[in-house]
Amino acid sequence: MNKTTLPGFTLIEIAIVICIMGILSGLGLPLFNQYIKQKRTQGTEDHLEKVIHSLSTFVLTHKRLPCPADPTATSNEKGIEQEACLYNKTFRGIIPYRSLGIPEKIAKDGYHNWITYAVSLDLTSLELKYLNQPDSTVPLTAVFCEVKKGENELIVKNADNISVIDSASDMIAFVLISHGQSGQGSFDENGKTRSTSSSDKITNATSTQTFIDKPLNLSKENLFDDVVKWVTRDNLMAFYGNKPCYREKTTS
Repeated sequence: MNKTTLPGFTLIEIAIVICIMGILSGLGLPLFNQYIKQKRTQGTEDHLEKVIHSLSTFVLTHKRLPCPADPTATSNEKGIEQEACLYNKTFRGIIPYRSLGIPEKIAKDGYHNWITYAVSLDLTSLELKYLNQPDSTVPLTAVFCEVKKGENELIVKNADNISVIDSASDMIAFVLISHGQSGQGSFDENGKTRSTSSSDKITNATSTQTFIDKPLNLSKENLFDDVVKWVTRDNLMAFYGNKPCYREKTTS
């Protein structure tokens, strides 16, 4: 009985196939990595926008901004705004996602790190009862849109070290920071700030009321991969809340 033998692959043919597979893998891996990077970047942007809209909804309901949540809080209290942040001068923390009614994952960026939330403390006052002054009998201290700049003012500077807002009547309401792919400067799961040697990232990670918003810089000397979103009080009301602030013009 004759046996039929099938032709096999030579070592050269196998080597060629392996080379082709290696080339295809080499081409595909950078594309895959780029896809992952873009997905995380877009996820960060989406989460920041959702947080901003949630904050505007909170203001429309409560006539004030929420206090930050304590990054060191236990699981039962994680994501709940802190009490008396104005009194305690606690302007920086994580997103109070439970108080805002949003999922925990939205309070983190595309790299799964906590988004930092800094707020102008005067806009969190429990004395605020109105968005705009309904009539002259209501004191201005009870009106969200009439809060004046003071010692609790937040300052954001650009790459030229110039303040991004120059207005006598408006102010930065809050600042949101994704600390980028490196995660340096973000709060870890225990509430501790991750270390960084970058001077600009240190500014955004420390308990000061001044923040840096500048283009991406991946140099080792002064890494800056933070994504900074800041919103003024008037823009928050007009563009996100659809309830513009209006003030009576005073004549001299």
